[in-house]
Amino acid sequence: MPFPSQTLRFQRQILMPVGCVLLALVVAFAAVFQWHQDKQERERTLNAAGQAKAAWQRLHDESLQHLSWFAREAASDTQLRQAMQQGNHAALLEASRQRFAELRKQFGISHWYFIRPDGHILLRVHAPQRSGDLITRKTLLEAMRSGQPGSGLELGPLGTYALRHVLPWHDGDTLIGYIELAQEVEYFASAIGEMLEVKVVTAVDKQATSETAFAAGKLELGFSGFWNEHPRIAIQQQGSRRLPEKLAEYWNAHPGGQTGQVLASHGERSDWSASLLPLPDVDGEAVASMAILRDVGSERTEARRKLLSGLLLAAGLAALLMLALATRTRRIEQRLLSAHQSLAANEQRFQDIFSTSSDWWFWETDADHRFIFMTDNLHTLLGIEVRDLMGKSRRDIMVVDDPEMQARIEAHFADLAAHRPFHRFEYEARLADDKRVWLSVSGVPVFGDKGQFQGYRGAASNVSLLHEQTMARERALAAEHLALEEAAAANRAKSEFLANMSHELRTPMNGVIGMCDLLLDTPLSDEQRDYAETVRDSANGLLGVINDILDFSKIESGKQAVEAIDFMLGDVLNATCRLLGTLAEGKQLAFRCTLSPELPEILCGDPCRLRQVLNNLIGNAIKFTENGSVELEVVPDGEAWLRFTVRDSGIGMTPTQMERLFQPFSQADGSMTRRFGGTGLGLSIAKRLVELMGGEIGVSSAPGQGSTFWFTLPRRQPD
Repeated sequence: MPFPSQTLRFQRQILMPVGCVLLALVVAFAAVFQWHQDKQERERTLNAAGQAKAAWQRLHDESLQHLSWFAREAASDTQLRQAMQQGNHAALLEASRQRFAELRKQFGISHWYFIRPDGHILLRVHAPQRSGDLITRKTLLEAMRSGQPGSGLELGPLGTYALRHVLPWHDGDTLIGYIELAQEVEYFASAIGEMLEVKVVTAVDKQATSETAFAAGKLELGFSGFWNEHPRIAIQQQGSRRLPEKLAEYWNAHPGGQTGQVLASHGERSDWSASLLPLPDVDGEAVASMAILRDVGSERTEARRKLLSGLLLAAGLAALLMLALATRTRRIEQRLLSAHQSLAANEQRFQDIFSTSSDWWFWETDADHRFIFMTDNLHTLLGIEVRDLMGKSRRDIMVVDDPEMQARIEAHFADLAAHRPFHRFEYEARLADDKRVWLSVSGVPVFGDKGQFQGYRGAASNVSLLHEQTMARERALAAEHLALEEAAAANRAKSEFLANMSHELRTPMNGVIGMCDLLLDTPLSDEQRDYAETVRDSANGLLGVINDILDFSKIESGKQAVEAIDFMLGDVLNATCRLLGTLAEGKQLAFRCTLSPELPEILCGDPCRLRQVLNNLIGNAIKFTENGSVELEVVPDGEAWLRFTVRDSGIGMTPTQMERLFQPFSQADGSMTRRFGGTGLGLSIAKRLVELMGGEIGVSSAPGQGSTFWFTLPRRQPD
């Protein structure tokens, strides 16, 4: 099939998509690089905020220790104590002025109060002109209430946000007042900025103070700040009148601060990346916050330089790649144009032949279905020469032994006549040496350039061994099926025999039990009575075994049927509990019968079989429980089921024992039969009866922790 040269425009079809992909990769590289830089910038800012938070907490704790120590130092000063007891304002000021100056210079302590026991100020060492006013701050109130030191961050009446420590001051057992020391948060902010080499700005929420108080604080205490520059926050630090635009907008929207946010912004002279930290007060209210600002101008400049270098390098590599690709595709296009005609003639043939498994031999027939080609491996795989099959048709070597094979062959040749492909057609062939083999063949029709049928091409393999294995499996399955039928017949005969024998044995056993009862009604010596009771008990035990065998045989033979009659559920359960309760009392066991009030009064089912299952489960529970309790619980299980549960505190079972528990003639282990007796049929019968009544049964247990047997039955309403 010819291919015009215009269909092989590989250069244009390849270079254009490759160029687009390279351009997209460059754009993606730039986007990813920028995303990575932004991520790193954000992580650095968050890391700085985390370090600032840790530094804040460390300074907070250290400052509290300082404030506590200096307060105790002041409380131990005899001169200060005497002046406080005398209420001498001037003496207190004279004794504390020098020490306050030292503390302010060395430790940044900005407030020192002497407070009377009633909460009124006797002296502000930092502002001695103001005194006599009542203090209502939380730290003082907590110290007055508890009699213990109180501390925490609080916003003062003059708009100062400080870390405060209040110490109750006693002379012996007498409270003479309180000493309060405080440190402004600006001290912490300055220290954090120096430690981390970042810019730190603190602000208070305007809703927590007033412009008048803020201005009075600036005037009286000499702190710096700006009130009117922002709508919702008041800046407390000098030199921060103007904030980056995005930071100012976000901070005014969240005056209490919000962790985890990073705000990238452009300031007046450089680029900034900032994050906010809330500074909660003693009540946990974020009345103030702190901004951590990093100057990222140099980082961004370096990132832009790296990005530009990377883009230039990528563009150069892309240009070289496009040039090399253009040269290579031009050469490939020329080669393909010269080789395409010869390749197209053989492409379809090899595609058809090698589409099958390589371990087969390949063949070809003409339009009359006669072999015209065979691969040389025919002799190795089949043991005959290629010339022995040349010119023959498949019909010439086929063996037809039965009508079914004849029908399959006719259907196959109908497919050939219709020129349809076929796959894994199997037939028996007779070769030149009269050797018979089973062959599996697959083939596809071959058509010429004008659509004329030319024959078939395909592959074949020797499947004689596989065919023999299949026949052997079929014979084995047939023999197994026959053996199963014979075993089932023998099992039915056994069950019928056991049922008949159980009937024959039960009649004389009832006679023996009756005669024992009559004998016990006559005058007997103690020894004779003991013998007679032993005979009666043994006969009753044997009768129970016979009854179990009879029930199991009826179930095995399919003769056991369950009734569907209306009965009073409560009467059946109560009667069962009364009967088995007597057995439990004989073993001094606690026996409980818990019936849900939501149980139906009348149920449709088989009361006798229900009673038989309950007798078996509860009887087993009593038998295997030496001390403790046995309980029957009956509750609804959804709308359509009833759940019966029997619990005991007996010996329990292992998972291995539970696996074979419901098998016929099986108990937990061999010692159970010797210790407790029984045939091992009771639970198997109970399981079959529950399944016949449309339910299911199960058990959960652990050694030494008792067992819980349960079964469910359908909740059929009476007709």
